[in-house]
This record gives sequence, C-alpha cells and structure tokens, in this order.
Amino acid sequence: MKVLINGCSHTAMDYINWFDKKNKIFHQPINRPSWVSYLNTELKTKHLANIHTNPVNFPNKDKKDYIREYTFLDIVKDSSFILSLATDGKGNDSIFFDTLSTLRYCKKKNIKIDYVCIQWSGHSRRLVTSDKGDLDFANPHENYEFGINLEPSGSFITLQYMVLLQNYLNENNINYNFLNYFPLDTRVIQNNTRLYRELDKSKFLSYKKHHPIVGAWIDNIKNDNLAIDEDGHPGPKLQKLISDKVFKNIVKYKKKIQ
Repeated sequence: MKVLINGCSHTAMDYINWFDKKNKIFHQPINRPSWVSYLNTELKTKHLANIHTNPVNFPNKDKKDYIREYTFLDIVKDSSFILSLATDGKGNDSIFFDTLSTLRYCKKKNIKIDYVCIQWSGHSRRLVTSDKGDLDFANPHENYEFGINLEPSGSFITLQYMVLLQNYLNENNINYNFLNYFPLDTRVIQNNTRLYRELDKSKFLSYKKHHPIVGAWIDNIKNDNLAIDEDGHPGPKLQKLISDKVFKNIVKYKKKIQ
C-alpha cells in the first residue's frame, strides 16, 4: 500500500527525516502525533515520513542526510509507505502544487500511488514572496503583511484546486478522499453552481452528519471539545476518528494492505 497525504498543521506530525544510508533506515521520532501516525499503525506500512515543504524554511537543509520527498520515493518505491507532505501554515495553493508535482513524479517513475488523502487548509492562506526574498507561507497568523486571500476569493480558489486535483486523480485511477477542514464560503457555491456540481461529494469525509463542504469540520469538532486549541487542532480522540474514517475508505476501495 502506497499512500500520499497532504494538509496543514491539522495533519502534520513532525518534519525531519534522517536516512541511515548504511542500514537503509528512516529515523523520524513522532514527537507530535497526528491522525497520520494512527493510520500508519492500522495499515502497518513499512515506511512512514512527514516531509516539511515550506520553501523558505527547510529544517537542517545543510545536513547531508536530510532528504526531500523525491529522494524518499526513490528509496521506498518497492515498499509500502505513507508519505505525508503536511506542513504547518500550509495553504491550499501549496497543498495543490505539492500534491500534483509529487503525483506527476510518481507517474514518471512508475511508482503506483494506491490512495491519496488531502486535508484542505484555511482558504485565506497562500504562497507569497516575503521580506526574505523567497517563497513563504502567509496566513492570518504569520506573514499576513504580505497579503492573504480574503473571502470569497479564498474559497473560490480552493474550489478550483479541488476540481482540478479531483480530475487528475480520476484520470489516473487513483483512489482518494478529501477532508475539508474549513467550510467554503456559501457565496462561492451560489455563484459557481456549475463548477461546484463537478465535485464528487461522496469523496469528502464528513464529521457526523454535518455537510462535508459547507459544514466542514473545524467549528463542529470545537463544539464537541475534540480540539486541543482555538485553532481546531485535533486531540487524540479526533485523530483516531479521522484515521478510522480514512482506513475504512482504503478498505472499501479493496486495495491490498501490505
């Protein structure tokens, strides 16, 4: 089973992968678990990685044994793995770009990804050029002085990314689910009905009976005291809940779990 995951801090574990070239072992202490680490326990994959993708702030980038996602994929291509690109502060533009680039690389290298799960982030977030003169993440909490997406434009852009990525996954016969953590602005849906209808709503994971796109997750899980902070980061119970939903969908797709 080869799984690709992307999202923001609501999905991210920690960032650094150390590769022992001699023994071909990946070292990544799970100091901050997420639903991905729970999923790994259920799937029993051979390799697990959460690789940081903030373009301006790669950790320990001068270390020779720190690896990027393409190196990881080349090493584990014949094994079962979960590769998460989830990163703190990540916006939906970066989530879309990184996911599509990684999938295209896998296709080029004949690495068959069995399943993809995307946790869509806050719609205001975006890639910007910061005062460091490089790409960085902007959101309401950091680098906001360089501009964020206001609504309804943020939700409109996210909707475009959702449809485009959905189409690519379908065209390449890749099983997937979307988890829309933050609700789309209803004005975008009302003004772009035709585009919205292109979304396969059955692919969206929902929380209880709340609408998976308009109702989303964050406010509802906060109301149920499943978040550990005001920003809605999931606590252990919610992490296990999300992991179970993803796992059940993987089983439903009748893929062989290695």
